[in-house]
Amino acid sequence: MRQLLAVAILVGCLSVGSSLDAANVITGNPWILDTASATVDITTRNIKIRKIIWDGVAMANGNTLIFTDSANIVKFSVAVNTVWLGPMQWDFPDPGLISQGLRMSAIG
Repeated sequence: MRQLLAVAILVGCLSVGSSLDAANVITGNPWILDTASATVDITTRNIKIRKIIWDGVAMANGNTLIFTDSANIVKFSVAVNTVWLGPMQWDFPDPGLISQGLRMSAIG
């Protein structure tokens, strides 16, 4: 059996104006996903997500975050229903959130 890559994901955690703003970094762990204006294919690998952290400091009411797998099946979805004052975090205990590939939809 192929081993799953276990990752934590930070979304929108870079500050506006940063030299890394609107960049995705998936070479280490945690993965940093900060491309909010377009749907992005993150990986085609089999992965096990252990944690998702969404820095909601600049999020507006009604913003949504959606992750799908390579077959376009929704793996994780959340919507802002109020103004968040800080990061939101979701933990996925064993076996984790398993996904064949990962795509992040545009936030908005």
